[in-house]
Amino acid sequence: MEINRLAFVPRPRTPWQVFDLSLQFYRGNFWTMWKIYLAQALPLAFVLFLVFEPVVASLIFWWLKPLMERPLLDFLSKQTFSQDTSTKANLKVLKRLRIVDIVAMLTWLRLSPNRAYLASVEQLELLTGTARQKRKTLLIGRMQNKQTQWMLFMVHLEMILIFAIYMGLFFFLPNEDPISQMFDPYGESSLLQEQISFWIYVVVVSLIGPWFSCGGFMMYLNSRIKLEAWDLELGFKRLSLRLPQWAIAVIAAGIFTAALPQPVEAAQATNTELSSPLTENHDSSDKSTQQANKAGINGDEKSQRSLQVRNEIKNIYEENELINRKNIYKLSEDDTKEESSMPQWLEAFFSMFSWLSLLAPMIQWLLYGLILWFILWVVYRLYGIYSQQETVPSQRANKAPMKKNPQVVPEFFENIETQQWPDDLLAAAKHSLGEDDDRQALIYLLKYGLDYIGTAAPDLLTYSMTEPECQSAIKQNFSAQVFLPMQKLFALWMAKAWAHREIDTTEILSLIDVIDQLPIPQVNYEN
Repeated sequence: MEINRLAFVPRPRTPWQVFDLSLQFYRGNFWTMWKIYLAQALPLAFVLFLVFEPVVASLIFWWLKPLMERPLLDFLSKQTFSQDTSTKANLKVLKRLRIVDIVAMLTWLRLSPNRAYLASVEQLELLTGTARQKRKTLLIGRMQNKQTQWMLFMVHLEMILIFAIYMGLFFFLPNEDPISQMFDPYGESSLLQEQISFWIYVVVVSLIGPWFSCGGFMMYLNSRIKLEAWDLELGFKRLSLRLPQWAIAVIAAGIFTAALPQPVEAAQATNTELSSPLTENHDSSDKSTQQANKAGINGDEKSQRSLQVRNEIKNIYEENELINRKNIYKLSEDDTKEESSMPQWLEAFFSMFSWLSLLAPMIQWLLYGLILWFILWVVYRLYGIYSQQETVPSQRANKAPMKKNPQVVPEFFENIETQQWPDDLLAAAKHSLGEDDDRQALIYLLKYGLDYIGTAAPDLLTYSMTEPECQSAIKQNFSAQVFLPMQKLFALWMAKAWAHREIDTTEILSLIDVIDQLPIPQVNYEN
């Protein structure tokens, strides 16, 4: 691992700066990372699409996401240190994974928010057992990683993209197109809709998954930079390349001698303790001046060299910013007392309510009683509603038949309402089939069905309802004996009116027989 070949400047960053760095790195390597992910996601999604139902396939695809992140980790570990790599070499990492690690990442570690952050410990550092556990504990305990917030952000971003694609398909398709009806919230879900949802999910995950892995790996590198001081190491390496060897020797000698006792102070102490007559002082002063004159010549050269070295070191520190300077303001005791002190009028105001502490137990039990009363009231109301639903049919059976209310014709059937309807709509439908007019037969059947629903439930259908909304309302308020023929009737009508397809007359005849066997409608619906 050559830290001097890093693709970014190694310095300690906050978690939010790391996430911003991961976005820049992902943008610069988007096509390569997307290709690696699609090389795994597309074959897996295609197999799941053929074998399982769309809902089950989506769940399995989501569950196997940690396995598809490992080739991305291999690419990130090489690309960040400016090493050559290929998609084929990255995918071969899957063969080197241990069975124990695969089982762990797909079971008890599957829902861990730290999986992208700690995956490098297993795959890159190749630690096992106690060493791996200590390493993970160190990375999680001592470093700020914000991986839970990172995962929540990615989950919400996936939901936003899926919703955006859904809305794009819904709003940009014509209303008359049958495909647009699949995205109607009041319509019935179909197999085609679930299949489209599955592929939308695969595309969104392939876009967000590489970014999630990139953010976890960048956070791992940031923790290594803080723990191992990569920035200082790289700074001193650059310093060693710029300074000559004699300057490094002078710096090392200066650091070594700084820790030794001061010889001048020792000499001064000796002179003060061993004070002698005036003549001895003169002799010692003459000797010291002679020695100082001799050392002055060499001292000038050394002082010039040391001054030059200091200036170079100062320039290097200013250019590379090897030291992070931070100004911290500390409050004095007087300031803390002044800020923490509360005004007397505010203390007097709060002291007026000190007696409420005596009522705290009573207030607590009162709250418990209110919560219990609310729960019992909800249970009582639910029981009353349930018992009322059981007694209403028996009461309605004893009542006299109600007057027929004016029926509401939905908007999609309004244009056909202008003609004179025959008394026997089912017989008229059979007569239209005899004349090869299947559209008119379906109109008579649809009129009969709407009259049937309007008689049994006068307030169920509204003017603005579409065909799928009518089906949904009938399904919620009628049994399968009534709903299934009506569903078949609406399907044949939409196939004829919308798609202009030819309808088999046998289907319409069988539907007429089934509708003719429906029970006599009664008013059994409450708005």
